[in-house]
Amino acid sequence: MKYASTYQELLQLAVVVVTLFVITQGAMQHARVEGLSMAPTLVHGDHLVVNKLAYARFSIPFFSDSANATNQEPLNFVFSAPDRGDIVIFDPPSHVPHSHALVKRIVGVPGDTVAINNHGVYINGQRHVESYLPGSFYDLTESSTMSQSNVFEVESGHYFVMGDNREYSNDSRSWGTLPAHNITGKVWFTLPPWRVWDLPQEILGK
Repeated sequence: MKYASTYQELLQLAVVVVTLFVITQGAMQHARVEGLSMAPTLVHGDHLVVNKLAYARFSIPFFSDSANATNQEPLNFVFSAPDRGDIVIFDPPSHVPHSHALVKRIVGVPGDTVAINNHGVYINGQRHVESYLPGSFYDLTESSTMSQSNVFEVESGHYFVMGDNREYSNDSRSWGTLPAHNITGKVWFTLPPWRVWDLPQEILGK
């Protein structure tokens, strides 16, 4: 009887461990940064823990059908929608020549007008303060006018994303806004580039 009880307890423990593993795998993701586009916030070799449930969505069948007919995606988020300043992992749009997931920061949300010049980033006509960038990143002494090429309208169901290292980032400035359904998770926290964390999953910081 004692052995049977011990076996049962071990079996229950194994079930709990497997269940927690499955839940964790579904909710979290590991990724390693390759490239410099998010420096100095994220550097080459950094390991990221990504919350895959942060932007979980649900659909309302009738509303979804109506939205698809007008080429607009309903944003029915279970917890919260992606917000300005979030660092996100996403699959690149089909016309972007990258085979790996990308990591960028959300700068514009649906309905925003994003304008960029030497003075910085303006959202809906207001200067957008980016405390995560070096203070000297934008040359505030030079004048620069807005042109059609550096003013972007963020449509419904899309986001405007950029790398923090603007000179070395391939982002929404070159390939347009990002569809919400391409976003796969939110960066939760980072780990230093220790070799012990070197798992296969990589993302491109390019």
